[in-house]
Amino acid sequence: MSEKNKGKIICLTGGVGCGKSRISEIISKEFGFKVLDSDKFTKIYVMNPGQEGYKKIVEYFGDDILLADGSLNRKKLAQIVFSDEKKLKKLNSFTHPATIKALKKECRELFAKGEKLVFIESAIPFAADYQDFCDEFWYVYAKRSDRIGRLIKNRGYSHEECMEIMKMQPSDKTYREHASLIINNDDDADYEKQKKKIGRTIKEWFAS
Repeated sequence: MSEKNKGKIICLTGGVGCGKSRISEIISKEFGFKVLDSDKFTKIYVMNPGQEGYKKIVEYFGDDILLADGSLNRKKLAQIVFSDEKKLKKLNSFTHPATIKALKKECRELFAKGEKLVFIESAIPFAADYQDFCDEFWYVYAKRSDRIGRLIKNRGYSHEECMEIMKMQPSDKTYREHASLIINNDDDADYEKQKKKIGRTIKEWFAS
């Protein structure tokens, strides 16, 4: 179901380690817009015990992916699916529908409160048909070497794990083909330049 008639939805996207959270912070802190993190929605509405998606995931992958408290071992699950494309697609079939349903509901509620522009942060929107309800895609770009360095430093991933995850995500070409705006977020990216670029684009949209 499209939300386009009530407000504008922009998907902030880019591969793992590109720094979407930094750009999300600029959007929310500097311009006051809501940024919905699709991963957080997945955790709440899919992966928590009792949720339909949780049950399907456990049935398919088995109890070995559970922690002692019954919650999903997300790191172990990621290791499994990012080395097996078939299993990744299966996991996505459990998570995407419920996540999108929850995101749409939140957007409707925000639009009802008067919001005119909402952002959704997602690494893999094209595999989940975000095109059906998002108006634009903004691509957060960073060099692969910078991304790998961040993942090793901040998440403790090995170089091999980084490569496996990146292999399963859209290519730089795919992100660029869908993007109406590309935001450079290399390690040496300038915060003020990023802010000006985002602000100018938002201003142009409200003026149109």
